[in-house]
Amino acid sequence: LSPTEDDDEDDRDDRKPELGPMIALKEQLEKDKDDESLRRWKEQLIGVVDLEDVGETPDPVVKILDLTIRSPDREEMVLTIPEDGLPNPKGPWFTIKEGSKYTLVFNFRVTNNIVSG
Repeated sequence: LSPTEDDDEDDRDDRKPELGPMIALKEQLEKDKDDESLRRWKEQLIGVVDLEDVGETPDPVVKILDLTIRSPDREEMVLTIPEDGLPNPKGPWFTIKEGSKYTLVFNFRVTNNIVSG
């Protein structure tokens, strides 16, 4: 969205969502470890987590593993993302004809923290 003439600089600041503090996942899990019901609730949300494998940084790492292109006119196309995340230097990975109906599906892995939004 872009501002209109009616939008005021100060008004836009008021509409930003307020996010809680970024806390490392390890700290979040250890915070209420003595509260059995809260621990079970957290496990329902994120599953069982091995605290030895969790990083100390609050910044999550999101790695896209593959991209699937679905179209009613074609067979499903799955493109595996290389480890370095860079496309093939020989040219574009795919071309989509103008006016085509398609859906993109991203398969990804999140480590170090919870990603929302």
